[in-house]
Amino acid sequence: MRLLASGTGELADFAREVLTGRVTERALLYSTILTDTALNPARSAAEAWHHLPHNEQQAIVASAVENTWSEIDTLNTPTRPTPPPPPDDEDEERTFLTDAW
Repeated sequence: MRLLASGTGELADFAREVLTGRVTERALLYSTILTDTALNPARSAAEAWHHLPHNEQQAIVASAVENTWSEIDTLNTPTRPTPPPPPDDEDEERTFLTDAW
């Protein structure tokens, strides 16, 4: 809750209300803390889901676990930095001190 409360937005406002004791977590189950502006994308997604044929819904549900783990693995995989290109000129490999000798 503290992590949510440290953020911004409507969910953060709700978390702060819970932490101050003015609201309980269960209040989220009985009333919405989000405005219509925040809920409209979720409503649109739910409508799109309900308009899908049943076999497509089942395929999405069946692949959800694998897709979730794949996304987690992708996010946890460190990316290697690309190595710098080789120098174009031999003089670039020499340092300041090699010129002094």
